[in-house]
Amino acid sequence: MWWRGLAAVRVGNTANRRDVDPIDKRTNLLGEAELDVTNASPPQIEVEVVFTSRDCRYAPQSQSRPLIYSINEIREKGIVSDNYCGGPRRVPKPGVLMVYVIPSTFWELMFE
Repeated sequence: MWWRGLAAVRVGNTANRRDVDPIDKRTNLLGEAELDVTNASPPQIEVEVVFTSRDCRYAPQSQSRPLIYSINEIREKGIVSDNYCGGPRRVPKPGVLMVYVIPSTFWELMFE
């Protein structure tokens, strides 16, 4: 289904490595995706948004850079990303990494 989100995820020692294929994770209808990170070594995760979506972690026209999140911090406190697309920002919840993403517009897909 095209309206469900798709992210490329790298876990453990594959984070920030472009020579290793990421895990493609599609969200459910609520925008949630689950991933088992039990054996991640080191305990870190990187989430990239695919080209058909706008990554709300970055201000418009800014240089996006890979963000690597600590799995230990996610488990202990939870992490909520920045949301430059507007709308409410949730409160962190232990065990949850929340990344804000919205579908790209036709204009963005064609001309940016």
